[in-house]
Amino acid sequence: MTKSPDRSAHALSPACQLVAAMIAGTLSTAAIAAGASAGYSGLFEVPDAETQADGTGTLYYSHAAPSPRFEEGDYYGFNLGLHPRVELGARLTEADGNANNPTLAVRDLLVQLKVKLFERAGWPSLAIGVQDVEGNELFGATYVTSSWQLGPLKLVGGYGDEGLEGGFGGLELTPFKWVSVVAETTTTGERAGLRLGWSPRPGWHLSLLAGHDFEREAELGSLQLSLPLGSPRPPAPRQAAATLTPPVAAAPASSPDTACCAEAEAALRAEGFDTATVTPTPGTLRATVDRDRFHRAAADALGTALATLDQHAGPNVQTLGATTSDEGLPLLTTHVDRESWRATAPGSDGAGLNLSVSRATEAAAAHSRTTLVLEPNLVTFYATEVGVLDFDLALRARLEQPLPLGVAYLSVLTPSVRTDDFDDGGVYAEDRPRTGISQAYWQLPLKLSTNSLSLISLGYQNLYRRDFGVLQSEHLLESADGRHGLRMNLAGFVGSDDNLGMALLDYRLRVPEWQWIFSLGGGRFIQGDTGLRASAERWIGDTAISLFVRVEDQDNMVGGISLNIPLSGRLWSGRQFEVRGTERWTIDAQTAFNSADGQNNVRPRFLTEPRLDRNLFDTYLDGGRLSPVWTRHEPWRLRTPASR
Repeated sequence: MTKSPDRSAHALSPACQLVAAMIAGTLSTAAIAAGASAGYSGLFEVPDAETQADGTGTLYYSHAAPSPRFEEGDYYGFNLGLHPRVELGARLTEADGNANNPTLAVRDLLVQLKVKLFERAGWPSLAIGVQDVEGNELFGATYVTSSWQLGPLKLVGGYGDEGLEGGFGGLELTPFKWVSVVAETTTTGERAGLRLGWSPRPGWHLSLLAGHDFEREAELGSLQLSLPLGSPRPPAPRQAAATLTPPVAAAPASSPDTACCAEAEAALRAEGFDTATVTPTPGTLRATVDRDRFHRAAADALGTALATLDQHAGPNVQTLGATTSDEGLPLLTTHVDRESWRATAPGSDGAGLNLSVSRATEAAAAHSRTTLVLEPNLVTFYATEVGVLDFDLALRARLEQPLPLGVAYLSVLTPSVRTDDFDDGGVYAEDRPRTGISQAYWQLPLKLSTNSLSLISLGYQNLYRRDFGVLQSEHLLESADGRHGLRMNLAGFVGSDDNLGMALLDYRLRVPEWQWIFSLGGGRFIQGDTGLRASAERWIGDTAISLFVRVEDQDNMVGGISLNIPLSGRLWSGRQFEVRGTERWTIDAQTAFNSADGQNNVRPRFLTEPRLDRNLFDTYLDGGRLSPVWTRHEPWRLRTPASR
């Protein structure tokens, strides 16, 4: 809703102007998603029709009264803006039974989903939602809800079954943007309180919700932190004009401009590229660079290279080109019309770029220096039947040594800091990484054809605290634009006590228009179990939200939510030494389907695929995003590199 202008404020006293400004700001309060203590967007236990903003996430802790069967309990969870008008969350509930159910103590994991069906300015919004539809379903509910924003007042009403037990309603009055009054009624009682909010920086919001349950005479509270999950796509995105061939203008008759090449190469190295080669042709200047500094997203490497070339290219250069590589393996080439590059402002959606993207075919130079990388090694499990957030945190030192053929890697882990469940005898004891050498292997990346990549690995891996010799062959075959792909992973693990093996095949579909990657596949997994797996992965900048399901048979199925976050980029780099954050930290919440006892039994290794530090799809192809079709649909990423 647009701010209501105060046309007479100039004639008022300063005090009246301040009051008028507050009222004007109040009347401009748009319908926004505020977290309920129950986790979804809403009041206390009442869900409204708003959803978490697309590309944002909320972490929360709540002290609440879960249902009439329980005394006061605690909620721990997160809520995610999965897509416009869609929010998805997971919550762990800890509560004890009331006087009528003294033995009813619970630790329950549930998943929540809400979809907004209708939204129009000045009209009530409509949404439907479900939660806790599998497992013991202690807090299961299906509901329809509506909310209507009338200036500073939001009215909520709806109907639910099971946990919500009938009709519900409520209101939220926001006299100032940092405080609101919340009240609600359900069939289980009435609740009221205050919500305080503070935004320390754009996109970040901290809120405190405190109130009272009049039916159970219980105090309620919730602390919530909302933040962006990644670099948002600029407004009004649309696909850039693109072909699979460079949009090179008519080449001038003059010879290539070679004077700027040395200067451009020096500038690229100053930007952090370990290798950089600039090649001139008539009307075109192209750079071939490694993407090691930009280990989270090679699109940032391409964008930085193009911007650097533009600053140093001569006046006769009409087309800028950049090719990115990894360990000498050519990956992707981008060409852009220089005039359109200069006409497109950083921070825009990049739709004006006259852009082409294709697979790289020319050989690239690999860096020759020995590199020591220090990074955290973080293993976590969240919201299982034990623990709230179990973790094992160590420091990993990885030595990378280029060889005449391939690259050698050595990873060493320091002693860790961890929760009790990772100690000996704990439920995650076998999943605790062992101090000392964790991996030592040689890898050879190969480009068999324009659209085919392979990665051969041979060496040692400590897996589940046991030593194995490893031979692994990973292959990827994709369509010309990269929208479709087949990935095969064959691996053998030879140990002193037993041998393990994997044979997996997956199909992947990239839909960059929606920023989704869908996957379906299966085979034989590391524990010898066979089955199918499927996932739907939404990318927000460099952060991924994934929905997954794994199926062995009718009685053995799990599904859940996974959040994949890059903790930081390169923090410091010298000639042969660098410090950086974890490339990918994954936290997930999963639940069992159709289990015989109705419980969410801990199964951290069910249908799993352990991977080396560097693997083909995640490392070389940025989790699947490094493809012509994805890069063409994110031209803004080239013009405004997120990690530069």
